[in-house]
Amino acid sequence: MCPSLDEKPSDWRNAFSVFGNDVTRRDFIKGSIAAGAVVGGGLGAFYFGYSSTLASPVRVGIIGTGDQGAVLIGALNPNFIQVKSVADLRSYNQWRAFHGDHYEAEPDSRPDPRPGLMAKYGWKTEDAARKKIAVYATYQDLLKAAKQDRIEAVIIALPLHLHAEAAVAALKAGLHVFTEKMMADTTYKCKEMARAAQTAKRVLAVGHQRRYNLLYAKAAESIASGTMGKLHYVRAQYHVPKLALPLLPGSKEMKQLVDDWQAKADAASGRELDVWSKRMAQVSQQAEDEILAEQNGYGSKSRKAIDELLRWRFYNALSQGLFAEVVSQQIDAANMFIAAAHEGTMQYPLNIVAAANRPMKGAPGDVADHISCILEYPAIDWEENDSIKSRKRIGVQCAVVNGNGYGGYGEIAYGERLAVILEKEKDWSVAKSSSGVKTSVKAGKGGGPTLDTQASAGGAATKAKGDYSRGYVEELEHWAWCIRHRSADNQPRGDAEIGLANAVTALAAKESARQGQGKTVDFDPDWFNIDSDATLEGEKPNLKRYDS
Repeated sequence: MCPSLDEKPSDWRNAFSVFGNDVTRRDFIKGSIAAGAVVGGGLGAFYFGYSSTLASPVRVGIIGTGDQGAVLIGALNPNFIQVKSVADLRSYNQWRAFHGDHYEAEPDSRPDPRPGLMAKYGWKTEDAARKKIAVYATYQDLLKAAKQDRIEAVIIALPLHLHAEAAVAALKAGLHVFTEKMMADTTYKCKEMARAAQTAKRVLAVGHQRRYNLLYAKAAESIASGTMGKLHYVRAQYHVPKLALPLLPGSKEMKQLVDDWQAKADAASGRELDVWSKRMAQVSQQAEDEILAEQNGYGSKSRKAIDELLRWRFYNALSQGLFAEVVSQQIDAANMFIAAAHEGTMQYPLNIVAAANRPMKGAPGDVADHISCILEYPAIDWEENDSIKSRKRIGVQCAVVNGNGYGGYGEIAYGERLAVILEKEKDWSVAKSSSGVKTSVKAGKGGGPTLDTQASAGGAATKAKGDYSRGYVEELEHWAWCIRHRSADNQPRGDAEIGLANAVTALAAKESARQGQGKTVDFDPDWFNIDSDATLEGEKPNLKRYDS
């Protein structure tokens, strides 16, 4: 394990201190402002207990350079990771891997910029970059050339149903693995991945980036310290106006987009011409997608091949829908907070009940677009045979809404004295319902943050905003650091046990929703045990399935 928070340098702990039990919301926010000068970058190593650089970067192949792969490329620190190869079926994604994503006029304004490998490593042209980075269509091709390309590890950002087969193949080839969340689409595949890593003695990390987000670490620290009072409830939500669908080549929408962009490119000059030229170059790469989809076995009696290739997230056969994409992340945040309440010891949920439906007219695919879950976890004084009169449990509620964005997304951890609110992984507030004073943070005249306190009629919240990393940079840095500093104590914060726990819980939520009628799923503790053959699906883990 990494060093505990108590072992971090004293200067940082003084700046981001927890304070005593008599802490005020105003003091709580001041401690974070004092640390603000160093929050913007480079702090992950300082806070999470790894070196700020490596003697030699880990040589990595990237498998899957679509949307999430592009985010991870944008998060790479060249001092920690040297990309030697990439693999993606789509020439469109290969192009994006090098050039970045220019679908938005200001791509660098995104919360997670996608600049591409050329910008990341300083290559002027794609030809120059390809002399340094080998390009393959499939992960199998990339793994076959692993020794030739001298890679030590892979980053996997493939569709969910391919996570396990690619990860196990890489581990069997002697490579370390970082795979995006959710870990796999079944619990038995998660256990197979974990066991393959154990057998190969390689580092396996799962990309639950909130475990490297300083705001979440601060929230967990405040829970552990008793600042908030006893934790008793966690609420998580993800509300979006409407999930965006990738446009299909040849569709009316795609043709209209290309026509509009071409007209703007024709009228542009100077810097604008460069912007629109890049956008037109990117969209032109999508022409081959339909042929690629048909040639590689996508499609079914009810779905077109191109629809499956580009919109796989919306089909149960290829993904676990929003249970995997969102609920697993919400559960991970709750797990962090609840572990903090138990002195850092991971707690597994006792039961879960969920509902899922598709009320939106014209909802894409066949996955649910509205989900609600209620879970129970042990409280610190929980007893196994508790009765309804003495029930010592922590409640967790998760909600996903596609079609109305009111409320946004984030989590609230409710303590007896204070509630900590985390919004969009970037902002946080501390609230006390009995207070009539509202304190916020805003820019001062000199550009620095200042506190603003004023009367508030309906309760209060102390709010801070800052240039906080969402955690993508830090999770990749630490994974690379763990590879270079191999020991039982140096493990990713999102290791196989964490990935399995989040997958088990999210998949149990989907199973509860599938059964319907308020069906509660009671968790078998062995589902969370990598060494046990018990799984939610009832199928035993079997690494031999990957031998063919």
